[in-house]
Amino acid sequence: MTQEEHYRPAAVAFEVRGRLEPPMPPEQATQLFNDIIGDVTRACVQAGSWMVGHVKAAVEGGAGFLSISSTTDDGKVRNRESLSGDLQDYNFSANVIVYGISEEQVTDIFLRRLKTSLPDALVQVIREEGCDDPECHDPACRDPGHRRIIPLS
Repeated sequence: MTQEEHYRPAAVAFEVRGRLEPPMPPEQATQLFNDIIGDVTRACVQAGSWMVGHVKAAVEGGAGFLSISSTTDDGKVRNRESLSGDLQDYNFSANVIVYGISEEQVTDIFLRRLKTSLPDALVQVIREEGCDDPECHDPACRDPGHRRIIPLS
């Protein structure tokens, strides 16, 4: 990693959707998503991130809305809002901004952690630059049509 890359943030967003079977009580669902965000934050630091810009997420589904934020190396999370009622169908949007590791590393960390807890989820990875379309060879591609859905199962 060059010095310039060392100071450039790795910024990756994730759109996740899925269905919990059976439906999960709100306290348990909150803990599940908090654990994912905390674990991703700590894993980025363990992989070499020297600064956490932020790891934030929003969970929508059922009744209520959950906002999760982690901005420290220890992965401690804070919540705003809360889920109410059991959660079954969900949309989980997360974005990770860290310094010192690559976007590929961030993506790998997030997807590995997600596969552990939500193996049937569908994930769309949104990177700041480039794309994952095998037909595209533009390293600075910003075509929103080139984002891809990644099935974890």
